[in-house]
Order: sequence, then C-alpha cells, then structure tokens
Amino acid sequence: MKLIFALLSLIIPLTIGEFALSDCIAPVDKGGCKDSIPVWKYDVFTRTCVKVYYGGCNATNNNFRSFEECINVAGRICRPF
Repeated sequence: MKLIFALLSLIIPLTIGEFALSDCIAPVDKGGCKDSIPVWKYDVFTRTCVKVYYGGCNATNNNFRSFEECINVAGRICRPF
C-alpha cells in the first residue's frame, strides 16, 4: 500500500491537465498540413521554450500559443529533468 502511494506521489506532480512528462520530448509535427503557424514548444536540450512553426494538424501536447503558456505548463514539468 505504501508503494502505491509513493508511486502516485511521483506521477501526480508530473502531469498538468493533459500535459505529461512524456510530452516534454514530443516534437511539433508539421504533419500533412501546409500552414505555418508560429507556436512555442518546450525544448529539452535548451531547457526552455522555443518558437517553431506548426502546419495546422496533428498537434502534440507540446504545442503552445505563447512563451508564457509554454513555460507555465511545460516548464514546471520538464525543467527538473
């Protein structure tokens, strides 16, 4: 029982809404669409959010409308690693 609570205490802080630790490495996939929409994604190599261009379909959770939104959501989960 203690093990279950320990595991839950590790998992719960690593998710915010739909964004999870596994989303930290998700690319912003341009997909088959041809738009060029500026968005922000968390980059695990630079440990910050970077501006990229999104095609308009097949979005991952690592796709934010602003730098602030990216840092507030992804930064809290991804930065410690």
